[in-house]
Amino acid sequence: MAPPNFTAKSPIPVYAVALPRSEVILYAGGGGRGRSGVTNAIRAVEVVNAEKIVVDKAEMKLSRDEDAPMCMTLAPDEFNDWDDADDEGEESVKRSEVGASQRKIVCGINSSEASLANGVNDNVRMFEWKRTGPSQAKAEEKAEKVIETAAKEAQVKEEEVQHSLGQLQSHESLSIRDPEQYIKVARISPDGNFLAVGATDGQFALHTFPGLNKLWSINPTASTEVVDADFSADSSLVAFVLADVVQIYPTSSSTAAESTSSSKKESGSTPKVHQTIRNPSLKGAAACTFRGARFGRNNGGGRSDRLYTVVNSSPEQGLGSSKRDRERARIRKCFISAWDTGSWDLLRTRQIAERPATAVEMSPTGRHVAVSTSDLSLHLLSTRTLQPVWTLSDAHAFPSTCLAFSPRGDRIVSGSADMSLRVVTVDKNAESRLLNGWLNGKLATLILAICLALLAVYIQNSLAPDLPLEGSGEEE
Repeated sequence: MAPPNFTAKSPIPVYAVALPRSEVILYAGGGGRGRSGVTNAIRAVEVVNAEKIVVDKAEMKLSRDEDAPMCMTLAPDEFNDWDDADDEGEESVKRSEVGASQRKIVCGINSSEASLANGVNDNVRMFEWKRTGPSQAKAEEKAEKVIETAAKEAQVKEEEVQHSLGQLQSHESLSIRDPEQYIKVARISPDGNFLAVGATDGQFALHTFPGLNKLWSINPTASTEVVDADFSADSSLVAFVLADVVQIYPTSSSTAAESTSSSKKESGSTPKVHQTIRNPSLKGAAACTFRGARFGRNNGGGRSDRLYTVVNSSPEQGLGSSKRDRERARIRKCFISAWDTGSWDLLRTRQIAERPATAVEMSPTGRHVAVSTSDLSLHLLSTRTLQPVWTLSDAHAFPSTCLAFSPRGDRIVSGSADMSLRVVTVDKNAESRLLNGWLNGKLATLILAICLALLAVYIQNSLAPDLPLEGSGEEE
């Protein structure tokens, strides 16, 4: 059964998305460099569940001479807002419903071609999103007043809560001079102290955050795209994902290097690789490429001592031109694997879909991994079993470009270049119901098998001829 979901239209192609709160969606994208008529922008919208719509709250338009933002990452919540409360934290929710939220945002954006030609490319941009409401005293005073209808209450809240977006600083991270190459990956560590970035030409780097001091950078000799990056739950490890390898580095040595390096200068130290995961061949697939990797989380049922990798297989080779062979050539299966980050043993691997994965994201609770595939589907998987919890078909008209969970893991948002957002509600009991359904199905199958066996014995005994017992018979 498909989860509750709805589609929201966007005025721009969407390449990056993030959720600072369950009801707030930040997304970025645009038409890119040139005069296509499509704006490059970062936008903030709020979800209205009852009406299944999103309401525009803020927009920051960016230069048409520069690239569209191709990635986005959020710093940890500076106000420890209500989404960090547990499911029973009703009082915390009430206190901050009218309070403030504030997040730093980092995007990868190439400078203009003219700037690149002059050797300047400030390709890491830091922005700030704010959501402000009335003071606590004003909120308590308002609570004493009787509001006649829910419509009036919503109107009052709408007037008082405001969103804003502003740029804080820009910085050159990776030396990119080719306008066709860009920063594809940006990730801030859970503790808010590090920023990892990776580019389509294979370069990647680790920075301090929010200072953006470059601790180290690597430019591989073989040009291969950096497709993903992630930090471990305790921020002690950072993984950079390239097409043929996942390279994992400790951040502790980077912290030591920072103490001896001057501000805004590269430390020059070469990082030591903590672990390398090579391109695997899975279930007969001759060649696979990595698409993403996520460390586990233990904030509500997951495990922080796990790394989950997603790979895409290559099309089958040596096929003919028949219709059947053409259909087989289109199949590019994707798989998910779980690794133990203590021993680095491969624990299990399961197939996700018959088409390649396009985006991967881990729930903050650690219970689920979301994967979008090129057949326009969105898959929610259990991190415990790697089994699908549900699959949502036809999420977009074009394949998803980005995924994000809300801080509580109760919502997923998928973005696409088709200028749409798909907003999906995650039922925390869906996995339990799936498991119960599976157990009930197995039990029903077992009961049916026993009944069929008993029926077969009964039929056999009924049709068998009456035979005299051994040693019996009439006397002559």
